[in-house]
Amino acid sequence: MKKVIVLITLILSLFIASNLALSLTKSQRKKLAFYSPLINTLSKFESKGRLRKIFLDRRIRFDSRLILLNLDQPSQKRYMANSLGRRALYKGIRFIHLYRKALEKAEKLHSVDKEVIVAILYIETKFNLRKARNIVFNAYATLAFANHPHFMKINLKRLKYKYRKLSKSDLDTKIQEFKERSAKKGKWAVEQLKALFSVSRGMKRPILSFRGSFAGAMGYPQFIPTSYMNYAVDGNGDHKVDLYNIYDAISSVGNYLKTVGFKGDKPESQYQAIYHYNRSDDYVQFVLEYSKRLKKFKIRKVRKRRRKKKKRKRKKRRR
Repeated sequence: MKKVIVLITLILSLFIASNLALSLTKSQRKKLAFYSPLINTLSKFESKGRLRKIFLDRRIRFDSRLILLNLDQPSQKRYMANSLGRRALYKGIRFIHLYRKALEKAEKLHSVDKEVIVAILYIETKFNLRKARNIVFNAYATLAFANHPHFMKINLKRLKYKYRKLSKSDLDTKIQEFKERSAKKGKWAVEQLKALFSVSRGMKRPILSFRGSFAGAMGYPQFIPTSYMNYAVDGNGDHKVDLYNIYDAISSVGNYLKTVGFKGDKPESQYQAIYHYNRSDDYVQFVLEYSKRLKKFKIRKVRKRRRKKKKRKRKKRRR
């Protein structure tokens, strides 16, 4: 009897699959054929039916330029230097004023300076999620093909044109680094997709609703899915972990730094912990400098500036 039931189930599933294939348009079949290697890899963690439905969504679009953008990012040194002015500090101080209780709670719980938490949140998203327009799943689904021969050939041409003024030896080094990074990035992207499915299930949220950077980073602290699983914590006591919630984001940054070895009385441990968060010496220098300036900055300056602005507005109105 059991064998008969299994056989009937198998026949029905094949019938449904064949009908689905017939109902698909030519472009949809082509799209599924393209993503089939990735679907087969992910089918160990999710049903093929659900995966096909996700990949057939119009929001899933492949763009090989996204691979080059991720693997050959420009230096952020100039951007970070421009983010240390008065306006940036005013934003940081205002953020501390608005979320002082949450920051002090995270500082006490995780033994991480609140100014360091604020510095990371500022450099990652400037406390604003409006620019998070990229679908996270799409970013990783594209990066999974980073080592594909066809797209490797296309991106190498772009890379050669981009660095055409370099000497032959320097260009060869750049190309070799790009190839090595591509191989690692493809495997890494698949692991992030697996983790993203786990995050989606845990939050009971549709997987395509997660939006973030072109690199697939999510929420205020810009965690990748594996970091989301390992370091994200509930900061507001609602028994949910949501990095698109500022209270959870504050606590999660503190928990991340604490877990990777941040210690307030040891500058070297602070440097290493922040470097673990973002493997860039320029990034670490910015976070440390911004947090240092925040500690010295007085809230009274912000209040005085606001009063001056109000007076100017009043004078303009009278005129």
